[in-house]
Amino acid sequence: MMNKDLVKQILVEQNQNFLRKETGVTRGVLANVSKKAALPHVHVITGMRRSGKSTLFRQIVKQLFRDQGIFYVNFEDERFLGFKAQEFNIIHESLIELFGEQKVFFIDEAQNVEGFELFVRRLSEQGNKFYLTGSNANLLSREISSRLTGRHIDTNLQPFSYLEYLSFRKIKPEKNDIYITEKRALLQKMFNEYLSMGGMPEYLKYKDDEILIRIYEDIVAKDIAIRYKITNVFQLKQLYQLLISNFSTRFSFRSLMQQSGIRSNNTIKNYIEYLENSNFGKVINKFDHSPKKLINSPKKLYITDHAFIPKISTKLTKDFGRTLENIES
Repeated sequence: MMNKDLVKQILVEQNQNFLRKETGVTRGVLANVSKKAALPHVHVITGMRRSGKSTLFRQIVKQLFRDQGIFYVNFEDERFLGFKAQEFNIIHESLIELFGEQKVFFIDEAQNVEGFELFVRRLSEQGNKFYLTGSNANLLSREISSRLTGRHIDTNLQPFSYLEYLSFRKIKPEKNDIYITEKRALLQKMFNEYLSMGGMPEYLKYKDDEILIRIYEDIVAKDIAIRYKITNVFQLKQLYQLLISNFSTRFSFRSLMQQSGIRSNNTIKNYIEYLENSNFGKVINKFDHSPKKLINSPKKLYITDHAFIPKISTKLTKDFGRTLENIES
């Protein structure tokens, strides 16, 4: 059982830091989230690590709850390691004692607490509003769906789009800019930058390659290897490097078995599924009317943010054609 004084210390720090940080570039999904604010449903926001989910939280608060108090809890905080669902009442009591009675909860990385959905369901049924984030799309949606069938709304947050990148660079394009030489040249320059830099907010702010490498390593280690109890992490990383090096290129499970040395078809399927669950990438099959043929048809992996590719790939030359395909996917 967690000490209540420690819980209060954590919550005070988290809420102060959460409200103090900048709201950043207004995200495209904010309008859709705002439209659904009046619904009683739990709103679940998924996305890759460091893609801006907490920043989106702050934008929601600023736009929808500026004049009322909210509760914020971040279960990515290592001090909550080992926290049990049965202890949620301690958090709720502490929040009320610290900030008064509030009806809106913002919870980051909720899936880190097994059974969190029971607490969410109980308080949601009492008229409280919940916004949740999670980096593991499959785990979060599975647990929410099992307890909140028909009572949740899902939003997937991607890294910056090109338009959001322009906003980050303080550029507001207008309808006829492509017909003005100087403005067209500027937009082309910005798109070339976007092709190179991608849309991860923190990386764009600091321009340090180590940021992307650390995000990727955290995804592989924390969101995949630890969560799914992978023992051969070296083999896992080799497969992912192979896939990322050949992004936007057709592959089959058989070809991956031959190239990676992994002898189990199911192991490869599982590893790829874990990568998709982490929101790092998605696999698209070549269409076929036959479900059986669809499973065995050639596939392509598209990376959620193309800036990761040259940092992980074994290939030294950039392929802009495949990068464009990756962005459009």
